[in-house]
Amino acid sequence: MVNITVLEVIALLSLICGCLIPFRRYDHPDRLFWLISIFILTATGLLVFYRQNLYWHSDFSTALWLTICSSVLLFIIIINLQNTMWRLSTLLFPYLFLLGILAYFSDKIILSSFSPREISVWIYYHAITSILTYALLTLATLSALSSTIQERNIRSKRLHIISQRLPPVTSSDNLFIKLLILCAFILFLALISGMATQYMQNGKFLTIDHKTILILSAFIIIIIIIFLHIRGGIRGRLATWIVLFVYLFMSLGYLGVKFVRNVLLAHINDLII
Repeated sequence: MVNITVLEVIALLSLICGCLIPFRRYDHPDRLFWLISIFILTATGLLVFYRQNLYWHSDFSTALWLTICSSVLLFIIIINLQNTMWRLSTLLFPYLFLLGILAYFSDKIILSSFSPREISVWIYYHAITSILTYALLTLATLSALSSTIQERNIRSKRLHIISQRLPPVTSSDNLFIKLLILCAFILFLALISGMATQYMQNGKFLTIDHKTILILSAFIIIIIIIFLHIRGGIRGRLATWIVLFVYLFMSLGYLGVKFVRNVLLAHINDLII
């Protein structure tokens, strides 16, 4: 049997390799870049597969690894469609490495696991759309952040290694709005599947709780950002700050609940016992 800890260490090492990409003096994605990207995708993909193979885990650590794997997969697809966005790896891989560290140290407690036979199709559908939504929003947020960093450097006329390795402002802005539109569409599907799952569990389409409020708030703000961005009324630093708040809402709704249930409450119970 494969040791999950070994796979986690390999996944972290692959992300460390990704963090070193900005220090290479290349202005295009060469073979080594693709090799590192595929290495990261394979390492995180195998880890997720072995974690979810026999039982479906919905704990905090698994959610983080699923986010990392899906973000890398979407990133590789984006590069094939828009070559200049490979430079977004300057922000993406260090951020995913931090998520990986958090996932590794929160992996000691797994409270939520189900046999695949116990899970309905709607739950699978809801899980997939939720993961895709969060991964898309992660990339959209980093695109907006990249655009803001580049604009600030252009205005201050300061160049450093990070600004030289980030995508152009126009490319980041275009990717940002495209990802946000796709994110809104998939989030809408996630909300529909969530309502269907909720109805199957307790006969109610919508249960008003903190998670529902956070996700609905994020969805409404995303729609507003898209509308204003198309009208030309929101760009640059303002758009970045707003999408960061949206990312915070989604993080609290998607990961925050799992963190409280699987990590904080588990440690509190251990202290009490």
